[in-house]
Amino acid sequence: MAKIETPYCPECEEAFDYPEPMLLGRRDFLRTTAAGAAAAAVVGTAGVSVARAAEERKPKPAEDLVRELYASLKDDQKKKVVYEYDHVEKNNPIKSRQRMVNAALLGVSIGSVYTKAQQELVEKIVKSLSSGDDGYHQISREGTWDASRAFTNCGALIFGEPTKGNKFAFVFSGHHLTSAATATARKARPSAARCTTATRRTATAPTTASTTRPRR
Repeated sequence: MAKIETPYCPECEEAFDYPEPMLLGRRDFLRTTAAGAAAAAVVGTAGVSVARAAEERKPKPAEDLVRELYASLKDDQKKKVVYEYDHVEKNNPIKSRQRMVNAALLGVSIGSVYTKAQQELVEKIVKSLSSGDDGYHQISREGTWDASRAFTNCGALIFGEPTKGNKFAFVFSGHHLTSAATATARKARPSAARCTTATRRTATAPTTASTTRPRR
């Protein structure tokens, strides 16, 4: 056994002794080692559980929320808020999903079609498009929504069929605000989609894509 030297502390001006080391027999050593391994296993399991719970709490991306909204719609609702991907109005060559408007797109307001639960889901989609609560408060003018005056007076339309493998677009619109998310299917993986977003607003707001200012 290695000899333990007695240390000297200049501040204490005296030497002090380490406590005598505790000697373990073979059985005690094995028992202590097993207990330590069991404790490590418990901690490791707890860590996995915490990581899994954090993953479950992670907000869904906009395209997944749009699919969830679409799945909740009844047939009569779909007739009012779901259109063909390249839908155009008469006397307007611009595709509806690419237009910038100052009111509910195509005259369909959220409050006139969606249920309370669906309205909350639409709000989650808009927050996802505007980079969370901070961006949402900015594009909503702190909840005033400009001349729209209420979230339910804005519009939220779906273009295309938001199912895996299909391209689709979600357009939220109100006074001086048009926010859109477009998901296009990838050729290599039909079940995957690439989502791009764009928000156009008179006020600068943090978004996941570029923000431009329309002329009044």
